[in-house]
Amino acid sequence: VTEVASSGFPDAISIAASKSNGDVISLSIDTNTPVGTYQMTGLLSTTDVVRGKYLVNGSLHGGVSGSLTITSVTATRMVGTFSFTAENIGQTSTHQITEGSFDVELF
Repeated sequence: VTEVASSGFPDAISIAASKSNGDVISLSIDTNTPVGTYQMTGLLSTTDVVRGKYLVNGSLHGGVSGSLTITSVTATRMVGTFSFTAENIGQTSTHQITEGSFDVELF
């Protein structure tokens, strides 16, 4: 990973990590989500508290199943782990994202 960034959208925290080849794993976590484990259930879910995406070779893949665990959260830092299956919109390409972790400063 060459870069990790976190930022706050209105109503969500975004975390992204990119490799030098341009591949990016990104997570979106609803603001004020407490410590716990949360499921990812689909590309277009409006009820998921967490969402994952994987941009690989210029193709965007969304998290269709998986989970994210927040192990620690304060006003300035969030720590956790994640894994998910990412699928493109046409459902022709799938990638397994495993053993992911984050420890980011919130601002």
